[in-house]
Order: sequence, then structure tokens, then C-alpha cells
Amino acid sequence: MTQKQEKNAETILRIEWNDGLPHLLVLNCNTDSLEKVPLSNYRLAYRVADPKMRICVNYQLKPLDTSKRRPCLRVPEKGKKCEICKKEDSIFAANLHNAHTKDRGALPAEIVKHMQNPNYLYLAAFDDGALKIGTSRAQRINTRLLEQGALIATIMCETEDGFLIRVLEDMVTAEMGIPQSVTTRKKLQGIVTPLPLSEVNAKLSEATRNVKTFIESRFSEECSIVLNEWENPERSTPLWERIHAYPNNLGSGAHDLTIGGARGRLVGFTKGTGDESFVGDLDEIFGVVVEPGSFPTNEMTVQDKLF
Repeated sequence: MTQKQEKNAETILRIEWNDGLPHLLVLNCNTDSLEKVPLSNYRLAYRVADPKMRICVNYQLKPLDTSKRRPCLRVPEKGKKCEICKKEDSIFAANLHNAHTKDRGALPAEIVKHMQNPNYLYLAAFDDGALKIGTSRAQRINTRLLEQGALIATIMCETEDGFLIRVLEDMVTAEMGIPQSVTTRKKLQGIVTPLPLSEVNAKLSEATRNVKTFIESRFSEECSIVLNEWENPERSTPLWERIHAYPNNLGSGAHDLTIGGARGRLVGFTKGTGDESFVGDLDEIFGVVVEPGSFPTNEMTVQDKLF
């Protein structure tokens, strides 16, 4: 930051998954140092700085190089990233996600190298039965599904590189109508008002059969069918049973929360000394400068259904 803080100040930049476990990447705004802390049982007690301040949430010099990390420290004009990081990320995302539609000779070498790895196509299901089709490098498929906050999934097939798998993903969306994304708001709604697990399983099973037939009819020689089943380790955790949507915005006021688990960037927690479970979106606080500590918290009214 360009201006040092007189009081203790910090911000959460993101959630990271390591060895299947979620961690918070916390920036100490007094020392500009980063710390990665386990999310489970983390006490998130703070009040938002007045006036409200933000720090760019970017911390990697290059998107694909996790060995070179440092906090950006610039202040965004709006949103969560400064203009420099936003521009660089937009160029990178355009090259990566559209690599299969471009001339490989025109792509940056780092993108081509990244794409030349075995990839999986997966079908993910969420608590309300919503489905999405997606891709991941084979070596990080478990992390990818955890980042998505999926409830259950089927790893459909494997290809030798990331170019073909993205072509296949686009075809499944175009011809079968299965989307490539589910909004965080819909994921949260599903956690609060879930379908019975048997119904979610049935929806995923039907889609799995249909997508398998589609792959075999179009890409039988280029793809290896996998059909591995995956389930979120949080699925059977009592924290998520009879959980409420947290009615207050995490990016304003004061809060005293103890985090119990995460589904993507959605976290389950208890408030103060209470035992009721709530779910909230940590994106509301990413990059927001807060003062850690115990403060009088905002009043709240719990509603079982907010959508």
C-alpha cells in the first residue's frame, strides 16, 4: 500500500486449496507481508476500515507461475483489481480460454505449454440440481472441483491436451445445452434450499449417460472414457445442514465469525458464541481493508429463504 496504516489492518486476497484443504491468503497491510492460514476454525472477527479502502487482490507476477508471488499493493479505482492487473489478466484469460479457436503459432509460449498436458472433461452438480460442464488439467482435477464448490461430479473423459477438451466442452454446451458456469448466487441458493441428494444424483446420472453417448459418437478415437465419480468432502459435514444465508454484507460493518468449512468461495460459519450455521460469500470481503479484533457487530434478521 502507498499509505501505511496506524491501526492493525489486513485484507483477505483469496481462498487457495492445498492438498484438498482450503486456506486464506491474508495480506498484513502494516508490513505488506502475505500469510497463508488454514480456513477451518479460523476466527474472522473484524470491522471494515472507515473510510472503506481496497487493495488489488492480485499477487502473482505471472498467472501460471506460482513461484513468483508478491502482493500488488495498488489501490483499484473500482472493482477488485487495479487497471494494470485487470488488463494483464484480461489478455491472459482471452488467450487461455479461447486457445482452441486460435492459431497455435499466434499464442504465447506459456499458454501453449500449459495446454500441452492431459485434460479432463467433467460434469459437476450442485445442491439444487444445477449442472455444468467443465475442463481441468488432469493433475488438478480435485482442486478444480473444490474451487467450483460442486456437490458431486463425474469425470467424463481424458484427452492428451487442453485444445481438444475445450472443443468438446463447447460442443456439449452448444448441442446438449449444458452450461459452462453456475453463478455463485445460485450455488448459495442451492446450499440454503437443497434438493434431496437422490434427486441431484439422478440428474447427474442422466446427464452422464447422455454426455457419454455424445462423446462416443463424436470423439471415440480422440478421448478416453473415464467415468470416475467425485464427491465433495464437505457433503456430509453437519455444518451445512439447515444452514441459513448470512443476511449481512461481509464487506461493511463489524463481524465475529468462526469459519467451519468452504464450498468454493462460499464459507460456512457460526456467529459469535452461537451455534446456528450461516453461509456467506467471501468475495464480498476480498481486497477490503479491515481492522481485526472484537467489535460490536451489526444486527441481523435471519430468513430461511432469501431468493
